[in-house]
Amino acid sequence: MGPFKLQIFNLKARGTVRRLALSLTLVYGLAGMSCSPEFYEPEQGEESIRVDLLEPNFPSIYKYVFVPKCIKCHVAGAKGKNVLLDKDSLLESPLELIIPGNADESGLILSLERTDRKRMPPAKDGYRPLQPEVIEVIREWIDKGAL
Repeated sequence: MGPFKLQIFNLKARGTVRRLALSLTLVYGLAGMSCSPEFYEPEQGEESIRVDLLEPNFPSIYKYVFVPKCIKCHVAGAKGKNVLLDKDSLLESPLELIIPGNADESGLILSLERTDRKRMPPAKDGYRPLQPEVIEVIREWIDKGAL
């Protein structure tokens, strides 16, 4: 069923969680969704992210960056499930993904600017790095307090 297949037998919880996991498996599997690059990457010649529409605020970053480039893998039940990209999860993460007012130390920026195998989006899965202009807008949002 693809990368969204959940290992039901590994779940320790009972009842509702198992039914939810099975439902997610069926919904994502039947929809044919995947975390593969071809799902995200634009057609040849098309710009990957509309930088001209992007603003340094969470709703804009979420809509124009996270949704088209990240969210399919970074939701509960997906392979990037340990890092969820809703605002509360980013701000409250023990990984210090967002440190308001300090983009240089924020884990999100560090992961986007890496050049090794831990870069996000992952090169090993065939993803291109985010455009520098996009990272700069995210950086600006964080430096302004991540409001």
